[in-house]
Amino acid sequence: MGLALLLGCAKIPPGQQRVEADTPINFAMWRSRNGDVLTPQEWASFDLALDEFKLKIMMDGQASGSEAVDLALRTKIDGMKLGEVMQSGLQMRRDRILAAQAVLEESLLINSRLKLKPGYDEKAQMLAEKLQEQTDRLAKMKETAAEADLRQIELKFR
Repeated sequence: MGLALLLGCAKIPPGQQRVEADTPINFAMWRSRNGDVLTPQEWASFDLALDEFKLKIMMDGQASGSEAVDLALRTKIDGMKLGEVMQSGLQMRRDRILAAQAVLEESLLINSRLKLKPGYDEKAQMLAEKLQEQTDRLAKMKETAAEADLRQIELKFR
């Protein structure tokens, strides 16, 4: 019987805990009660995942306006495991970044192949600036995608 009590009272791993988000108050209380189950960096990843869920909700036209988006978010994550929420949201973020990166890479390739006729120095300068701006954005996207990968890897080892 003592063993049954010990097993019944065993602490649930953080990633296996169910999110309680049926109401804004319950969600806030759940978060408060579980404040110590994740590190500050992991809570930042959780918030990033929630932001990605919200973005997807808005982009898919499921809801608009902060209250409606919040309700749709809470409906979606209520009852999910904490780890699933984080992995799903971070995966959506990574997929979105990689899709935008592919579009930018294609645009950069097209722009880098442009040839201007002699005498178009002003346009050549504008093109060079555009190529540099796209190259800088692409580097930032790759850095952000790598960060998203790292966050997911860190969660898998938790």
